Amino acid sequence: MGIAVALFVAASQFFLQAKACDMRTMPKEYVGFLSSDLMKDGITFEAAALLNDDKIRYYEKRGRYCYNLGVPLMLFGFGFVVISYNVLAGFIVLCVSVSLEVYQHLVI
Repeated sequence: MGIAVALFVAASQFFLQAKACDMRTMPKEYVGFLSSDLMKDGITFEAAALLNDDKIRYYEKRGRYCYNLGVPLMLFGFGFVVISYNVLAGFIVLCVSVSLEVYQHLVI
């Protein structure tokens, strides 16, 4: 379960980094300051935002990967913890949680 927690923390860091790279959600007053600085270098704001889109996609992809890997690991860890107390209840928890996760990925 420790690995799952580490993956959740990594996913949140990747998502926060993607949010930090998103230039389109900046407040309007900051856009004006940034646009004037970019114009000095001969780059428009939209061109700079397009360059940052690759970074956003990269961090978002890594964040989704870590999160999607962390969820099943957490569910398996929880199932194995319950199995140590009651085998039948542990298998029920494990099967229900895995089947709900598969259902979510396939249907939703």
